[in-house]
Amino acid sequence: MLNRLLRRIRRLTARTLAAVNLPRPPHRPETLTPGDREYLKAHLRWYILRGMRKAGVPALSIALVDDQQLVWAEGFGVADRERRIAATPETAYQIGSITKVINALAVMQLVEQGRMDLDRPITDYLPEFSMHTRWPQSAPITPRALLCHHAGLPTYLLKGFFQASR
Repeated sequence: MLNRLLRRIRRLTARTLAAVNLPRPPHRPETLTPGDREYLKAHLRWYILRGMRKAGVPALSIALVDDQQLVWAEGFGVADRERRIAATPETAYQIGSITKVINALAVMQLVEQGRMDLDRPITDYLPEFSMHTRWPQSAPITPRALLCHHAGLPTYLLKGFFQASR
């Protein structure tokens, strides 16, 4: 009874995937050889394409690095819809919010090295930083507050920051 139900679910899943034209995941080999990344690449290609379709992402580029060596780079989708230019590993994208992660990593490395304290005023590290405040009695802005987005920076500072590039 249970096996019959599972077979029906598998058939229904296969029909549904075929109906929405989603590729199936690649077949996993019985044994994976250390250093052989072909299955990993095939699985990532499938996963990326599926995710792009689901989220409506037009283009994506990926690079896989192992011990400072580039082992795989590929572009997916269309980087420029109007001109029908495919995404490549060299496609340039707007950096967006990824800088937050990179900055947080750099700050935490400085904290580990003892070169920065998360709770000291940011002006200890950036003496030229100043900002007019509506709350003069508020605590000084710290790296921790900046990393947590609780520093009270006004959003209008970014007005006009994002513009379409031609």
